[in-house]
Amino acid sequence: MTWDWRRVPEDAAELAEQNDLINIGSLASLSQFGETWSWVPDPKGNFSVKSVKNLLHRSSPPIGECCFSWNNWVPRKVNIFGWRMALDRLPTRVALAHCNISMSSICCPFCCDKDESAYHLFAECAVSFIVWQMVSSWINIPPIYAFTIEDLLRVHEHIAGSVIVKKLIQAIVLISCWSLWKSRNDLIFSGTRVDISRLLAEIKSTSFLWVKHRAKMNLLDWADWCSFNIL
Repeated sequence: MTWDWRRVPEDAAELAEQNDLINIGSLASLSQFGETWSWVPDPKGNFSVKSVKNLLHRSSPPIGECCFSWNNWVPRKVNIFGWRMALDRLPTRVALAHCNISMSSICCPFCCDKDESAYHLFAECAVSFIVWQMVSSWINIPPIYAFTIEDLLRVHEHIAGSVIVKKLIQAIVLISCWSLWKSRNDLIFSGTRVDISRLLAEIKSTSFLWVKHRAKMNLLDWADWCSFNIL
């Protein structure tokens, strides 16, 4: 069998992908009794995208399990943000520097004490530390301390309470991270200094609106939400 490629591979990565494709294609064989294809990985010889995905999954090296779980009480953009955060795929200054993007500084824009990695920004920075203490006090849980991003994204799993309580706390943690990221961007791109009291007020108001409407808690009252007297 010969292949007629529209474009010749240009780098090592493309050559590796081409070789993988040819190797997978070699698993198929033409029947001598007719013009049909047989897909060897499937017992019945039927080709499907699912069988290819399973084949690639079995042949790929295992990767670490993602610590993020989807929460439909917050918008899709916040879930995607949390997922990227779990995978360390946010464009922090450290991440951009690793991609050879030139910057005047890679220090944290909030505190300027350490380089801005995702862990530092959301868990170690003095600003985020104060935010988590204020959020913990508001929702009546033990103080939030995180030694990894995974710790932060799994805070809700270690809180006593019903499934609804855990889901609510997870939503608030995600919204808090989202609000911290927005404040970080406002500081970098607009020069707006962070006001922690205003940031907490934004977390409360945003989470109130999103949870009330997305979780269909129509009887949720603002005063009760501010005191977290809701369950």
